[in-house]
Amino acid sequence: MSSRRIGIAACTWGLEPSFALVPDRDPNEVLRTVSRLGFEGVEPATLNGEGAAVRRVLDDEALVCPARFVGLSLEDPEASLSTGLAAIDDLLALGGEVLLIGIEEVGDLGVLEDLVGACVRASISPALHPEIGGPVAGAQSVDVLLDRIAHLDVCLDTGHFWAAGENDLGALVRGWSERLAHVHLKDVRGSVAESLRRGHLDLGEAVREGLWQPLGQGDVPLVEFLEELDLLGYEGWLVIEHDFAPDPEESARASLAWLDARPLQVSA
Repeated sequence: MSSRRIGIAACTWGLEPSFALVPDRDPNEVLRTVSRLGFEGVEPATLNGEGAAVRRVLDDEALVCPARFVGLSLEDPEASLSTGLAAIDDLLALGGEVLLIGIEEVGDLGVLEDLVGACVRASISPALHPEIGGPVAGAQSVDVLLDRIAHLDVCLDTGHFWAAGENDLGALVRGWSERLAHVHLKDVRGSVAESLRRGHLDLGEAVREGLWQPLGQGDVPLVEFLEELDLLGYEGWLVIEHDFAPDPEESARASLAWLDARPLQVSA
């Protein structure tokens, strides 16, 4: 029985240009904090900088990079492909395994096919990352792309899927058992997610109202989700991600403690 590989996303501390709610932080100090808290890996955020420089800090802190995110607007094929190929080079410099692909605007899917092919040639797993409020948010929109593009995998983000109304996360694990490349763990305040889905709040308002929560402090059935992963024999990373945490260090510490208290179950 293997142990879990647990990482955290640096966006928990902000470090994204769009996260105007959080104060400025030293990106390298965030990486040092991640190491001090006891994580094995970290997914860098945009403001951490380019891969080669980040890799030097990770090596100093005995951290590894499981994955890195790139957002693509497929309505601009040339720019999307250029951005995606640069992200592959960056991920290789980081020593990462998975390129997380967020679809900001749907357009030329041929670009996505080309990018997936480039990932395969580089021995990197390309994985769709859902985004609540975006064009690829729920299981149906993910399935359309998985059916269209061979070798494209999925990052199962518990928070984004659950907030989008995909309440049976276990069914997603079972349905995507052959395409599950990566997992993001986050918790969600159910009442705020419901207001977001009904259009009573926009995403920014929902975030300020506490949409995202540390693990175990929201309404996502995370225990059952972990059990499904264990039954599947999932051996990839579990990356804790709290998109905008008012107290990121405390959120990271509490989430790691919650996860550490749930021992790995014997696979069936």
